[in-house]
Amino acid sequence: MSASGRPSGATICHCAECQTAAMIFERRFNAPVADSEGGTFHVLWRKDRLTCQSGSDKLAAHKLDPKSPTDRVIATCCGTPMYLDRKGRPWVGVFADRVPEQARPDPELRVYAKDRVEAGQHADGVRTYPGYSRRMLFRRWHAIWRSGFETDHMGFVARDI
Repeated sequence: MSASGRPSGATICHCAECQTAAMIFERRFNAPVADSEGGTFHVLWRKDRLTCQSGSDKLAAHKLDPKSPTDRVIATCCGTPMYLDRKGRPWVGVFADRVPEQARPDPELRVYAKDRVEAGQHADGVRTYPGYSRRMLFRRWHAIWRSGFETDHMGFVARDI
């Protein structure tokens, strides 16, 4: 995978879906993706700024529900979670540990904190919201506009697991 330009943001998601997927990935692939509070750290890029240079035949989409618009893409050769792609969203949430540390931004927001495993304040100072923040919603619409209203799934994942 390669990305052009700067990321659109960096969030830690505590939604019930991300927590469930994190538990499945840890059990099935021995690939922990959640922090101690059940949050999953994603670095966000617009879909039109990501490409798969090689190995697309090894990528497969994992869905929690067959009707879900969300694909959590796994590298099947090693069981590594790569990114989250939700139809209708203009960005892809790359699992933060897939981004080289020197290029990885600090998390800006914790979203869906109403679903998190451990309630309470965070010592890290990252702003926390019960759902999406207004800023994130604005960024979402701006990214949709900038990408020419292209919000389909990434085109290089051909199979599900």
